[in-house]
Amino acid sequence: MVGEKIVESISDPEIALTGMRAYAAVYVSDISKFDPPTYIRYCQSVRVDLRLACIRGLGLGFIAHGQPDIEYVEALKFCQNTLLAPDEHKICYESVLSAFKDIYPKDKVLKICTTVDPQYTHYCDYH
Repeated sequence: MVGEKIVESISDPEIALTGMRAYAAVYVSDISKFDPPTYIRYCQSVRVDLRLACIRGLGLGFIAHGQPDIEYVEALKFCQNTLLAPDEHKICYESVLSAFKDIYPKDKVLKICTTVDPQYTHYCDYH
């Protein structure tokens, strides 16, 4: 993986975070060939301040590239991966559950959220 070195060389912190999220999301463009352990380890090896942005990007990649109307299935499956550290689980769930509110009707989001570990369901709340 070559692009992470380019992203890690960006001196502006916000641009680097945005770049890492976008870069990681691209790896999910073909979900059938996506290997979670490979990319989780990749995210865990990048510069420490970009690690969570990388995990967030992978999670959001499932939404961007998933099968319409059921993007949530693979996204949540990814967030449950046991290779993720606790803070990585948290950022993954926060990202995908929040994104669901932008793409699905409220009743569908609330139904999806009944399948999620209760410690993360607060990300389903509508404020």
